[in-house]
Amino acid sequence: MAASMTKLGINHLYRLLSLRNIHVQSTLFVSWPFSEKTDKNEEEFPSEEVFEVADERNEVSEEMIDKMRNVSRLPDRLRRRLPHVNKMPDSNHPKFDQLWFKRKMYAKFGQESGVDARIMWPTRSEIRERIEEDTILEPSLQERLQKAEEEKIQIEKYLNQRQEKIKANMAKMPKWIEEYKARESKKLETQKKQQDKKQILLEQAREYFGYAIDPRDQKFIRMLEEKEEEEKKLLKKKKKEKRLQLKEMYNVTGKQ
Repeated sequence: MAASMTKLGINHLYRLLSLRNIHVQSTLFVSWPFSEKTDKNEEEFPSEEVFEVADERNEVSEEMIDKMRNVSRLPDRLRRRLPHVNKMPDSNHPKFDQLWFKRKMYAKFGQESGVDARIMWPTRSEIRERIEEDTILEPSLQERLQKAEEEKIQIEKYLNQRQEKIKANMAKMPKWIEEYKARESKKLETQKKQQDKKQILLEQAREYFGYAIDPRDQKFIRMLEEKEEEEKKLLKKKKKEKRLQLKEMYNVTGKQ
C-alpha cells in the first residue's frame, strides 16, 4: 500500500512539473513577436483540464505524452517533417490519392506506409510513352555505336596528323636554331652599336659642356635631338644629290 501511494505521488509530481514547464514555454512562444497561430484545423495544445482529468484517472496516454513533447507548437503538417518525428501523413491527406505521392510515401516509409508495392512499377501505357519519348528524343543504340566509332576515327586522324607535324618540325629544327642564333647575333651587334654611339655622344657632350654630363640631363637630351635633326637633314641632302645624279645619267643616256 505504501509503495502504491509513493508511486502515485511521484506520477502526480511528474505531471505537475511537466505541466508547469509546458505552460512557461508556451507563454514565451506566444509572446514572441514573430510567432504565428496554428491553423484551426490542426490539433490544439492540450489544456490544463485535460491534465486534471488525467490526474483523476491516474494515467497518461501516449498521445498526451506526444503532445507534451511538442514544445515547438508547430502545426502537425509541419512537425511531422522534423527528423526526430518523421511521421507519415494521415490517409485523408489531400494528396494521398495521387500516384506520385503514394510512390513517394513508399520510398520514404516502406511497408509501414500501407501502399501496395506493385504501383511502383510503371503501367503499360507509361512504358509505351517512355519508349516513344526515347525514340524521339534519344538516338538508338546503333546510332550511338556509330557515333562513337566516328569519334574514335577522328581522334586517331588528329593524333596521326599531329605526329606527322611533329616529325616535320623536328626535321626543320637545325635550320630554325641557326636562324635564331643569327637573329640573336644581329640583335647583340645592334645593341653594341647603340652603346658605342651613346658613348661617343657622351664624349662629345663632355667636350661641348666642359664636364661629364648625366645622360638623363635635359641639356644632353636636347643635344641628342639637335644631332638627330642634323643627321636627318644630311641624309635628306644625300638622297636629293643621288636623285640628281641619277637624273643626269638618264638624260645623258637618252641623248646617246
